[in-house]
Amino acid sequence: MACPRHAHDYTLITTNPFKIKMITAKKSNQAVMQTISAPNAGGSVTSGWAISALVAAILFVPLVPLACAMVALRRIRRAQGRIHGRGLAIAALIIGAIQLVAYVLVVILSPFVQRMNRAKDLAYTTQDLKLLGQIMSDFERDWGTFPSRRIGVDNPDSFMTMLNGDDANYYLNMLIAGGYTQSADIFRRHDLQRLPDGRVEPWNDLREPGSCQFGYVMLSAGKAMSNSSGAGRPLLVVSLAYGARGRNPAFNLQRFDGKGVYLLNDLSVHQSCIDHDTCKMFLPNGTRTLFETGPSTVWGDDIPDVKPPR
Repeated sequence: MACPRHAHDYTLITTNPFKIKMITAKKSNQAVMQTISAPNAGGSVTSGWAISALVAAILFVPLVPLACAMVALRRIRRAQGRIHGRGLAIAALIIGAIQLVAYVLVVILSPFVQRMNRAKDLAYTTQDLKLLGQIMSDFERDWGTFPSRRIGVDNPDSFMTMLNGDDANYYLNMLIAGGYTQSADIFRRHDLQRLPDGRVEPWNDLREPGSCQFGYVMLSAGKAMSNSSGAGRPLLVVSLAYGARGRNPAFNLQRFDGKGVYLLNDLSVHQSCIDHDTCKMFLPNGTRTLFETGPSTVWGDDIPDVKPPR
């Protein structure tokens, strides 16, 4: 092979398309080995790392788009034109960065949003208890006592005989069955799904588990309280710990960030703190718990019996 410009003769000693080695023979018969780089004979290819980065970004896989995109850009830069896909890698890098920022914001703001939601739930529940206080007052005025099984026994022809059970759902269902409220939503948790239209089915609306959030407080032996039972006694409480019932139940610390809310039998509504060690709720004065008994307490010689929601 001859070079017409420099009058050199070249002898091809390899067929490697990327690197061709030739012997240059000068007229003085001195041979010099030269290495000449040749372009890719097969054409450039798209970076698999760039494709993977874009796919991961589209699928919202955290951090993977950033890692794959950076690897792709580094390999494309070193390939000197034999590999392309820089635009795909940059797009994946931008999308991945946006996703990372959004993820960090969610992690940082999520506790604050949850706390705001719990505070809103507490405010709505407090409002519901105030409305229930008026409803319970109307019921007590008509029947002489708050909801009790004894009402059905003493009035066999009344609607109360159609109800049955021994939990808060059973007793509070008397308010619906007696027509004292037209909305079942007042009994439900605000942080859970509620009835779309607020309508009630008088005989069974509170029979389903989760349809009521309140614990109903009675006295031992199934005796119901009244306005004259002694001032300052809890009548409805929120939120009991799962499975808690009886004379001194525990409360849920998480729902309201260590707080609880209750309706007293004088129809006043209060929010109070829950002890983190015992999970018992304090009375408004903060010195005794709701169901602490004894001569110097609001219960005197009586024993409370808390009926949990179903």
